[in-house]
Amino acid sequence: MRGETRRPLAWNGTVSGPVSVTGELTKGQAGNLLVNTRLTIQRAEGEDPVDGLIDLSYNQSAGSIDFEPSYVATRYSRTEFSGRLGLRVAVSVETSNLSEYMQPIGAFTKGHLRCCRLRCSAMDHETQGRRERVDRVPHD
Repeated sequence: MRGETRRPLAWNGTVSGPVSVTGELTKGQAGNLLVNTRLTIQRAEGEDPVDGLIDLSYNQSAGSIDFEPSYVATRYSRTEFSGRLGLRVAVSVETSNLSEYMQPIGAFTKGHLRCCRLRCSAMDHETQGRRERVDRVPHD
């Protein structure tokens, strides 16, 4: 697991929480690693504060990263997610500023989304009606 992004994120927050790591060291090599953490993100001073909860587990033998219900919230958006990376991750995004997501997407994906469906919904404030569309997004 790498704890860095390709570019720094614009949000300001302080991350804290327990991290549990178990595994085996054999001839200087780590094996059968299990990592569990429940990280809290607290808003920090600055222009773009962020808060949230990241509850995840990593199992090296299974090659899996699982998210229990987690969220990240900024001034304009809230993203909730849970599931297993590479299998199925449910993501819910509420935002009043979609451009807020372009920078972190680029930081983690070099601008390439690896998904096949994007469900967008918006509230029409004039009619109070909800519009929804499903777009196909090509994957690599």
